[in-house]
Amino acid sequence: MTISLTREQLAWLKSKQHQRGFATASEVVRDLIRREQEKEAAKIEREFRVLAKSSNPALPPIKQIVAITRKVRKELLREHEMARRSNAHDRAARVAANRR
Repeated sequence: MTISLTREQLAWLKSKQHQRGFATASEVVRDLIRREQEKEAAKIEREFRVLAKSSNPALPPIKQIVAITRKVRKELLREHEMARRSNAHDRAARVAANRR
């Protein structure tokens, strides 16, 4: 896999690599992904705890589970789209700068 980063992103990545004692930038990226996955799992877990407290224990909360899953998925897709747009904007700025 290959990714493109802006100069600022690369500088930030390298600074985190040195600050946190990672051997490679790939380790920093894997750590960021792992942390994001943990945040997502914790968010879902919190939603299920709220659901468990508020639902009727005699009935399976299937509709509520589906609603929470859809809500979390929608938020994740929105975050992904925002990141994609940001990356597209960065690429367009680099192309424009290269044309000058």
